[in-house]
Amino acid sequence: MNFAAYKKELSPLWVYLQTGLSLLGFLLIFAISSVFNHLNEGLNQQVSNEQARMEIGKLIVLDLKRVEATFYQMATTSSLTGQEQLHSQLQEGVKNLESLLNALDNGGSIELDNHLDFVRLGPGLTHHILKYTSPKDKQDAVMEVIELYPTLQQMKREAIDLLLMLKQREKYKKAGSSEPYIQIISEIKAYLSTLPQFFRKATESANKLLFNSHEKLHSLEKSIDSQRSDYQALQFTLFFIVIFSVLMIGYFILRQVNRSQKQLQELAKNLEFQKFALDEHAIVSATDAAGDITYANDKFCRASGYSREELIGQNHRILKSGEHSTAFFRDLWKTITAGNVWSGEIKNRSKDGSYHWFSATIVPLCDDGGKPFQYIAIRTDTTKQKAIEQTMLEQHRFLLSLANSMGEGVYAVDKAGKCIFINHKALELIGYTESEVVGSDIHVLIHHHNESGEDKPKASCPIFDRMESDFPFNSDNEWFCDKQRQRFPVSVNAVPLYRDNVFDGYVATFQDISLRKDAEQKLRSAKRQAEEANKTKSQFLANMSHEIRTPMNVIIGMSHLVLQTELNKKQENYLKKIQHSAELLLHVINDILDLSKVEAGKLDIEHSEFWFQTVFNDLASIFNVSAEEKGLILRFDAAPEIPELLVGDAMRLNQVLVNLCSNAIKFTDEGEVIVSASVLAKDSRHVELLFTVKDTGNGMTQNQQAHIFNPFNQADASTTREYGGTGLGLSISKELVSMMGGDIWVESELGKGSTFYFSLSLHYHNTPAQSSVTQDGGQKPGRGKGNELKGYAILLVEDNKFNQEVAADLLKNFGADVKIAENGQKALNMLSEATYDAVLMDCQMPVMDGYSATRVIRQNDRFGDVPIIAMTAHAMSEEIDEMYKCGMNDHIVKPINVSVLLNTLTKWLTKSSDGMPSGVIGDMVSPDVREEASIEEEVTETKGEMINSQLAMKRLGIDNADYLKILSRFADNEAGVVQEIQNAWRGQSVDTAIHLAHTLKSTSGTIGATELYEQAEECEALLRESPITDKIRTALDEKLDALEVLFNGVLSEIRLKVKPTVSPSYEHNREYTDILQELRTKLAEFDGESEELMAQLLSMELPPEVRHRCERAFHAIEQYDFESALQMLEDGK
Repeated sequence: MNFAAYKKELSPLWVYLQTGLSLLGFLLIFAISSVFNHLNEGLNQQVSNEQARMEIGKLIVLDLKRVEATFYQMATTSSLTGQEQLHSQLQEGVKNLESLLNALDNGGSIELDNHLDFVRLGPGLTHHILKYTSPKDKQDAVMEVIELYPTLQQMKREAIDLLLMLKQREKYKKAGSSEPYIQIISEIKAYLSTLPQFFRKATESANKLLFNSHEKLHSLEKSIDSQRSDYQALQFTLFFIVIFSVLMIGYFILRQVNRSQKQLQELAKNLEFQKFALDEHAIVSATDAAGDITYANDKFCRASGYSREELIGQNHRILKSGEHSTAFFRDLWKTITAGNVWSGEIKNRSKDGSYHWFSATIVPLCDDGGKPFQYIAIRTDTTKQKAIEQTMLEQHRFLLSLANSMGEGVYAVDKAGKCIFINHKALELIGYTESEVVGSDIHVLIHHHNESGEDKPKASCPIFDRMESDFPFNSDNEWFCDKQRQRFPVSVNAVPLYRDNVFDGYVATFQDISLRKDAEQKLRSAKRQAEEANKTKSQFLANMSHEIRTPMNVIIGMSHLVLQTELNKKQENYLKKIQHSAELLLHVINDILDLSKVEAGKLDIEHSEFWFQTVFNDLASIFNVSAEEKGLILRFDAAPEIPELLVGDAMRLNQVLVNLCSNAIKFTDEGEVIVSASVLAKDSRHVELLFTVKDTGNGMTQNQQAHIFNPFNQADASTTREYGGTGLGLSISKELVSMMGGDIWVESELGKGSTFYFSLSLHYHNTPAQSSVTQDGGQKPGRGKGNELKGYAILLVEDNKFNQEVAADLLKNFGADVKIAENGQKALNMLSEATYDAVLMDCQMPVMDGYSATRVIRQNDRFGDVPIIAMTAHAMSEEIDEMYKCGMNDHIVKPINVSVLLNTLTKWLTKSSDGMPSGVIGDMVSPDVREEASIEEEVTETKGEMINSQLAMKRLGIDNADYLKILSRFADNEAGVVQEIQNAWRGQSVDTAIHLAHTLKSTSGTIGATELYEQAEECEALLRESPITDKIRTALDEKLDALEVLFNGVLSEIRLKVKPTVSPSYEHNREYTDILQELRTKLAEFDGESEELMAQLLSMELPPEVRHRCERAFHAIEQYDFESALQMLEDGK
């Protein structure tokens, strides 16, 4: 039905009616339209409200993604400033989420520019406000809101925790603390691993909220469609009533349609805006139910490397990396096809072949039947995060591998001592498993005993004590205990660990040093055994050399005497060979003795005055003949700037030069041997000399030079066969030079000769104006005219009465005025009461010794110029240093040599123009080396008798009568001295025993009792040993017993010499005449048995003059001068 036809059928009434009805209908339609408008506005408001709710849900999802991304961005940012900024952004995001949830819960307006980046939006969209009215029935949204509110609070806390951990990570990184750094990295990793689950749950709630809003909006849209149908039905109904009403209804419907279209356009515009925001902040793609890509945003295209055209229509498998298993994808599809959201990490392959990791969320979109028809995937690129995690993992593996590959045990403990790490080697050493050690107290477990096995409480643990004191710990004296409770020594090194500058534990390395400890113990034992063996060897060599020396002297002497008789050529040849061989053997014995003394440390270096020229003179006298016999030129060259008077050990210097010259002449067949001396350096008191012995002999190879100074070594075996020798000379020379503070070396070329060098630093004197040292190195005659010291007052400080009397008598013989003080304190008193020109000071005395007394004297300016001359039984180098330090000027050695005594006093008593001694104060000068050498020689040659009268009288410069007086004094004053030594020793008064032995050494040397002198010296040396072991104690007891026997023998001999009770008819004594007759016969035959017969004769009671003559004859027999001895006996007929 058309409207015109229908109009024509109407009557005017109907027209009016219709018009009325139309008007009524119009009014009704208008009313209905108004009601519908009102209802429609309500529906539209619901739609807008639900749209706003959906937009809020989308904003919540987007903000959650932003917050999640910010969390990961914070974790990968190393800058503290950047972390703070990101934390602020994160807090702002959480705040925005709270505002969104509050709007959902209570309603309100939301400014979208607080949530989205509008920089790239089009014009007109720079500011947008969402208004949402909370429904009276909040049941639809309350669960999601309730779930999300605590999540936001937890998110705040997680953000703060993450920021703190990141700050700790940066602090440990800057501090270089590897262990804490690794630990905090592990904590961050553990923390980050919880975020996906956390955000997944939050996102699921937000997505659920979004999904519900979408469903409700869809329902509303259906409701709007239904309303439209109702309006259409109403329009058709009213159309039959009145066309105007239909038109009006149509008009209203059209207006409503237009309004709805505008709303739909607005909604589409909003959806496009939200899509744009999502595209900007995430990697988004969409696929259909089969997995074919239907949409990909720009970020997805950039991440995959494909263009959008290449992606659309392709299955999502185009990005498959091969990293994940079939089961992984089966579970993924099972989840999303069931309509559930899937979240996780997935690895994709880009177009260029590179791989990227993504944190992905896949949301299925389902139709009304709940079947997914589309899948939306929202991703975040986590490749950098995974790289960081992988780097951290590799670093952890590296450190773990490094610790486990070490050959030492490594463990770490916390501040409570609980083990937090231990490597494989440590577990191997202690026998525990890792689970048994980690978490246990390491001290209680393995370090609870000391070396002796006693318990060591943790409070006294040296490692912990050192660690808490902020010091590293290093020790080779700790003991650990393994699981089997077996202790073993360890070397431990530990360093403390700190957290925020507070002690937080320590890390230690250790190793088992059982083998090293055993080796050290064996080495100490072997060294001790070697030293004992070497000492035994040296003692044996010394003893044997002395035992061999006596028969060798007989062989040499007898050979010499026989060579003076009538012999045929053959006999003379044999005897010369015997004599030469014996001399060579004696030289070997002397070398062995010197070597044994060096090895035993018994060889002392003296410091005595000697003339330098004498050294070269002696060499010339020794080697001129042997050089001429070989047709060699022997030249000496001494630099003119060498001082004339030197201080050193001339005997040892001469020994070195003799060895070098002897070798030079021995190994040179033609050419020359040059001995030279030059000055290397010189100051006011010291001179450094370079001695050179150059020859044109055989020379040596470099290999031979390398070991030429080793004991028992010569150039090679052929040298020994051709030239002989022991190979000790150069070794002894090297030791002697070293002991004198110098160096020795050699330069040589095979076939062209050798040059030996050695340097020495020596004291020297400017030659005194009235020096008592002669050019040949000897002393001036000891016996003067009796007025050499006349007018001089001398204070003699000596505690021993015998020494007092002997020294006083000697000084008085030279005219000196002598006063005696028995100790240092007495000397100080006497010096304060009178003036003395010189002081003779014994070093060892009771009450106050000589050193202390000298120090006190030097502190008084009044006595500053008084010469103080020490008297000591033996001047070692350290004793000389002590004399110099305390202020003594010089020293003389006991037993007193009258020449040395007079010469020394003359030097210091002779005044120079300024009143000072002509000598140099402070230079310690001992008796001339030649005097000591001659005494040494005489002592050695007269070991067969207890008292060497000739030696004593020569040294003291006295005759027999004076000597007998001295013997008498010795017998009277020293009779009980050995008993006193024994009593002091056994009474624990060691110092007293040392003093008595020292005094006996001095007095016995004075009377010529050389063997007693040596025995007393050995006793003193043993008494000075510290500590005194049982071995030394036993040796001392034996030595003191032997000393007593020897001393009693000396006293018996003195009594025989001093007080002989001679029978007036001794010449008629049959025994005397028989021995005398046989003695003459033996002497005439040069028979060595004459020495025994003379000893028998001397044991008889003889008048002094006869005894004196027999003693002289006995001394001649000892020198193998049988003719002189026979002449002495004949002269006494």
